[in-house]
Amino acid sequence: MLYYLVFFILSLCVILDANNVSKSRKVWLYASFVIFFILLSGLRWRTGSDWDAYHFFYTQYDPSILWFNIAMDPGFGKMIHFLRIFSKDFTFYLLFIACITISLKSIFFYKYTDALFLALIIYWSNFLADITPVRQSLAISICFISTTFIINKKPFYFILLVFIAMQMHVSAFIYLLAYPIYYLKWSVRSKIFFLVLSVVLGLAGSATIVLTSFSQFLPSGAGDISLVAAKADHYLRAGSDKTYGNGFNKTQQILAGIVKRGVVIPIFLYFQDKIKFRNNTYNGFLNIFVFGNVIYFIVADFLTIQRMITYFYPFEILLICYVFEFYSNKKVSLSLILSYSLVKLVYYITSASDLLVPYYSIFSNTFYREKF
Repeated sequence: MLYYLVFFILSLCVILDANNVSKSRKVWLYASFVIFFILLSGLRWRTGSDWDAYHFFYTQYDPSILWFNIAMDPGFGKMIHFLRIFSKDFTFYLLFIACITISLKSIFFYKYTDALFLALIIYWSNFLADITPVRQSLAISICFISTTFIINKKPFYFILLVFIAMQMHVSAFIYLLAYPIYYLKWSVRSKIFFLVLSVVLGLAGSATIVLTSFSQFLPSGAGDISLVAAKADHYLRAGSDKTYGNGFNKTQQILAGIVKRGVVIPIFLYFQDKIKFRNNTYNGFLNIFVFGNVIYFIVADFLTIQRMITYFYPFEILLICYVFEFYSNKKVSLSLILSYSLVKLVYYITSASDLLVPYYSIFSNTFYREKF
């Protein structure tokens, strides 16, 4: 299968990282994989989630019809209007979105880790390298690259990029919190305390109170703020009825989250006071990642709103790379990371096998996945 073949090839390339081959000698091979991911994304057909919705929206877009102005976030609609000046072909749209979404994350990886292929293989396992992006994927990539301006202490440019991301998907507003969170003097004990507290609050249903406050007290008619209020009201109405077909109740959902995150978070916390290279970006990235998980457990009652927390998840990739770079026994750490990544990949594919398997491209002769 294509997905596992890519994983196997990347596993071989990770040997270059384990042997400390310089970044300059790996850059062309790294760039080749990034281009491959972009082509894999842009040349797909009927592969990935929300295909029909995005295909219809792009190919039939008409700004004179009210529905097209309210169905998606305003900036996304304007982008579609601009792209259709050049081509109304859906593959053109897919290639454009893939170029931005995948390239932005890949540039950030290249800038902040030497373990380039390890970053790619975790990116592939956790997110399938964004080869099936939706507009939130685009917003996440914009927010991810905006972290550079957090590190360089340039708040204006950071806020500007997050605002652009909000035009693609209004949920990106939550990433504004990343700036103060990054510089928080947050001890390991404090992180553990807030993680435990978030689990308790999640089980107690505290998210209901928060969302009610948002929907009632945020002003209407105030641009993006009103969109946030409307989104909060939507999540409140959806509530815990939205299960995405997993059949889990709230307690089971939280326990599943603890199991999935219990593998990496203790390791990350253990190395917090040990990894000091790269201007201490490890602690900043860890702050953001832990904060995302705290919010995840608090909103356990609202599976739809948990999508907002995905803005913080890509930092797991860099944190794993930093632990790998720091830890002296490369063979042991590499075998553990590859095993973990393979499990994540299997889970990703099996949970969406009807959308991903088989992979169809524009060159495929037949399509058995007619509608989804």
